[in-house]
Amino acid sequence: MLFEKNKVYRRSFIHDQYGGSRQRGISTPNKHKLIFIFDSGMDQEFGYKNGWSEEDGLFYYSGEGQEGNQTFSFGNKALLHHIENGEDVYLFESLGKGNYRFVDQLVLIGYDIQFGIDKHQNQREVIVFAFEPLHVVQEESHEYATTMRYKSIVELERIANRDPKRATGLSMSIRKRQVREQTAALYYYVLARANNHC
Repeated sequence: MLFEKNKVYRRSFIHDQYGGSRQRGISTPNKHKLIFIFDSGMDQEFGYKNGWSEEDGLFYYSGEGQEGNQTFSFGNKALLHHIENGEDVYLFESLGKGNYRFVDQLVLIGYDIQFGIDKHQNQREVIVFAFEPLHVVQEESHEYATTMRYKSIVELERIANRDPKRATGLSMSIRKRQVREQTAALYYYVLARANNHC
């Protein structure tokens, strides 16, 4: 991992090292497969709240865009497609005065569209992403190893390419399970394609 958990970094240092926007909440460096989320803690002003859920262990993060309906463009688009684009997502929490605590590396579990308000107090649609720490997904995907080990390469490919974040009407617990299945299937799919010499 590029950053040490709970260590405090100057935001300017992060951008000096990797690039990316120095102002946006979602920063996407051009020359690195990285996405930085800088959680400022100022989100309630626009009718939504970022943070961890004790109920399901997920980090909920509202997309960028302070005016009108949020869309899947710029940073929101990058977060939506970070897995297929091979981009790592790193979460930083603001401590004020340009200092940020590194929280964890995240993986997208899904998203929902909710109603909120924009900076003009008009009602609008807000994208709410649900993330989970990557290490948790990797650890818990081992539970599905037995199930995936004996599937055909066609079945493994289908599961590995499944995209649960776009499945509407599913609870986050189901999406979490599907992501774990997908992670385990991807491992055995790569192994099968290499004729078990991977």
